[in-house]
Amino acid sequence: MLRDKVPVTLVAGMLVLAPAIGLALEMKYKVVNYFTKNEVKPVGDPADGRGTSIQARRGLCLFPKNEVAVYTASGEAEWTKGKGTYSGESTCTFADESSFSTKYSGKFDPLPGGLSVIRGKGEYVSGTGRYQGIKGSSTHTGRSYTPGAADSGSDQVIDLVGKYTLPKKK
Repeated sequence: MLRDKVPVTLVAGMLVLAPAIGLALEMKYKVVNYFTKNEVKPVGDPADGRGTSIQARRGLCLFPKNEVAVYTASGEAEWTKGKGTYSGESTCTFADESSFSTKYSGKFDPLPGGLSVIRGKGEYVSGTGRYQGIKGSSTHTGRSYTPGAADSGSDQVIDLVGKYTLPKKK
């Protein structure tokens, strides 16, 4: 009976101590967002379907246990015939003013109706409050649910998994 409880107690203790001793942690969350700016510029012959854009996005980061943070992002994209790459920086800011920022990049492929599917990765570059000193990386997949326009649309849902460390607590 005691033998059955030791692993559970050990795992629970490690989860509590992980930030204190600098062990890697994992967070899974969703981002729901939309364009607040999308400056599109065609490149070359319009028949080639090539273009670039400078974008800003806003939305929500949705975490387990109903924790919500405000999402902001800015970046750029380039494509040919709906298939392309993107990069930028995003921040999730919580009600307690803690935040973390990620530099991200990825690829997107077209779906019917002007929609797209995305996949990429990110690196945690800064944090405040409970995320002060964050280091690590993330992966993400997602898709758009509405086509993009100049300053709205391209509603997206993105699933993210982050693996990170925080400095040892003193």
